[in-house]
Parts: sequence; C-alpha cells; structure tokens
Amino acid sequence: MARPSTRTINKFNVIQQFQRWGITAVINLQHPGEHANCGFGLENSGFTYNPEAFMDNGIFFYNFIW
Repeated sequence: MARPSTRTINKFNVIQQFQRWGITAVINLQHPGEHANCGFGLENSGFTYNPEAFMDNGIFFYNFIW
C-alpha cells in the first residue's frame, strides 16, 4: 500500500478493509515529518495519518525508520 492519509483511510474505509481481509499490522518505514509538503499535509503524529486510528481498531503499528 502506498503511504496512506487520514482522508483516504476514511474515504475508502481502509481500516474496515484491513479487518475484512485479516490484515493485522501496518509497517511504516517513514521518518516522522517526512513528506511534509506532499498530499494533504501531516497530522500531529508527524505522518499523513494518525497511527492510533489503526491501533484503536486492533491493527498493530510498527515504525522502522528507513
């Protein structure tokens, strides 16, 4: 999956799709603050989405800075 954003997560029900397909983790290789001027901007998390949205729905979030 390409770098998600809060807007696309909500628009395309990404969390519900992950749950339906049994996807239980997001592995992020992005530095917080990276791509600040791309797309819809960054959330307070430093990413284009809030990782807690996944974690609050039982989807693990791992951040390994690449």
